[in-house]
Amino acid sequence: MHIAGGVYKETCELPAWNAEYGSGGRAAAAVCAVSSETVLHTYAPRNAGPGISHLREMGIDIRARESAGAIAFAYFHPLSEPHVEPAPTQIHQEAALRVSGETVLRFSFLEGDALVEAGRAIYDPQMSGVTHSFDANGSRANELALVLNEFELRSMAAMEDLSEAADRLLLEQRAVTIVVKRGPRGALVFDSKAGPSHVPAFRSSRVFKIGTGDVFSAMFAHYWGEVGYSAVDATVLASRAVASYCESRLLPIPSGAGFNLEPVGLSQVGAIALHGRVDTLGRRYVIEEARFGLTQLGATVICPALDSPSKGTPFSESRAVLVLVDSINDDLLHNIRAAQTPGVPLVVLTEEALDPQARVVSNAAVVATDDFTTSLYWAVWAAMSS
Repeated sequence: MHIAGGVYKETCELPAWNAEYGSGGRAAAAVCAVSSETVLHTYAPRNAGPGISHLREMGIDIRARESAGAIAFAYFHPLSEPHVEPAPTQIHQEAALRVSGETVLRFSFLEGDALVEAGRAIYDPQMSGVTHSFDANGSRANELALVLNEFELRSMAAMEDLSEAADRLLLEQRAVTIVVKRGPRGALVFDSKAGPSHVPAFRSSRVFKIGTGDVFSAMFAHYWGEVGYSAVDATVLASRAVASYCESRLLPIPSGAGFNLEPVGLSQVGAIALHGRVDTLGRRYVIEEARFGLTQLGATVICPALDSPSKGTPFSESRAVLVLVDSINDDLLHNIRAAQTPGVPLVVLTEEALDPQARVVSNAAVVATDDFTTSLYWAVWAAMSS
């Protein structure tokens, strides 16, 4: 399989992460164990870091054009907006790469572009701004699959309703399938010859989000583009592979990855009660980040520390509770016990050793983690299944 995508340096503060992958590098590393010949088309500066050498050691055929300089992404936590260095507007634009093959996975670049000729092409733009169509630069494919998130789908189609937006893109871009990634809610598959299908996410004991989209697209491209599975079956395998990567961060992804993990049931995300204090700058930051992250993941959030008593959904209607245990005190414990509905699951984020006070509700299932991103995903999954 041919992959066109960037190789960029990545760092994260919590949890600690220091690697050199980027969309192209990670996709190639993910798929190289199951794809017999993995070719990565990318850019690399003359003084490139160890990422290119590491990928070559994995058996990947690297075809790199020299670029002006290295590009780095820095995250505070995996769900935070990364700082990009140099600033995207300051990155020198290189001449487009030309990539041809029977199966080609194409990502967008920060420093250039890829002009693709393929039998089967998989296009994952992964752009936060304006998203261009696959053929806008002259790329061509006999069969095209789009892998998008909800924002990208709505942006490309200029429509809010996901089904209507997918129908428009299937027609306008002459795609045969569109896969819409929805984070903890799994994925939707829209096919030009069949109705939409839901594919679940799979529960993992940890959720490390940096690069999950790269892994998803790589595994989908292999199973749909190379092996010839249906779009739905390829999406299921890609979803399982992502859950495996979330737990281990290890690449490549082995055949059969994630088959021991349970699917998340098909359900709307219910309201989540978020507890914590805001009496210090650090506590205020964490609870604000948690509320924003949960909202981005599709949840309605009830947060007594941040909201007025009359705002939003009644506390009694919450389907899961997330507690930031670092900021628990006796008053907060009393309020949680008084408001808690029997049987509603409780997720605890405790970044230090678990305090006995974390088990604040005796009549609810309690799970605890020391990882911020994991706690948010667990809370959303709990609110979907309770």
